Amino acid sequence: GAASVSFCERRIELMKIRYLLLLSLFISNFSYSQQDKEVLSLVTTEWCPYACSNERYGKGIVHDYLSYLLAKRNIRLQVEFYPWSRAIKLVEEGRRHGLLTAVHSEAPNLLFTETPTMSYQMCFFTRSDSKWQYQGTESLQQKRLGVIADYGYGEPLDGYMASHERS
Repeated sequence: GAASVSFCERRIELMKIRYLLLLSLFISNFSYSQQDKEVLSLVTTEWCPYACSNERYGKGIVHDYLSYLLAKRNIRLQVEFYPWSRAIKLVEEGRRHGLLTAVHSEAPNLLFTETPTMSYQMCFFTRSDSKWQYQGTESLQQKRLGVIADYGYGEPLDGYMASHERS
């Protein structure tokens, strides 16, 4: 059936979007060769309107904003799209400079800034004929959640999912 928003959870402090993190990565992980000074290689997953692989409408607000900031410093942003778990692994292995978007719970081994640069709102979707509304994690009992592997949804959902993980 058709999907509709049944309830949008409270705003969650977003992605300490790697804008400032990435700048700190320059210092710790960024080689100082001529080529590296000109290109910053980041990975992400499809997450419009933040990061979009369909260039017809732009590459997303995070990509556009970060490209603008880096261009002022003569740095070109190169972004590749992968499944989220693979993107995280590429950065943790040092094969890319950083992630375009993330929250700490998704990649706790990476560096993050203390100041968030954006926020987002997490929403629940259900069938259009459903009367269900989110009333805290108790209201999730007997519900099947569809989630993305290694994706952070913020508390209290991350804790709920961890305690209800299937073996």
